[in-house]
Amino acid sequence: MDSITQTARKLDLSQLLIAHTGLAVLGGLSSAPAYNLPIFLFGLIITSDSAFKPKLFKQLAALIAFTFILDLMWIIFADTSFVGFLLILLGVILKPFTVATTIQSLKSEGLDSNGISFHNDEMYEHLDEGDATPIEIDQNFMRS
Repeated sequence: MDSITQTARKLDLSQLLIAHTGLAVLGGLSSAPAYNLPIFLFGLIITSDSAFKPKLFKQLAALIAFTFILDLMWIIFADTSFVGFLLILLGVILKPFTVATTIQSLKSEGLDSNGISFHNDEMYEHLDEGDATPIEIDQNFMRS
């Protein structure tokens, strides 16, 4: 895992996402999974945004890690062509580097997070129930 982290420091996240997007588009011509293309397009959108949003980067890393498992299952269980198999296999090889590069992007922005944790990400988590405004429901409205 340390070699993946070392390599990830040298890689550009947007270039990896472009490579994944290209593989997903080419995979669309065969029987490759369709869920990869929207995820990598999402990644390209958030990396091109001028405002750095750590929660979106964490979501991207989690999605890519989850689809890594799905792709492995696809390789094992799906009946796919040789070209489709190669495209999926190339994507599976790149995904650990992409997740590590995404985490490195978070660390380079000063967010030294342990893995892909979503703890303390919510803006309103410091509010308690007393801060909520009560909502009254008109009972006559429900009867009509």
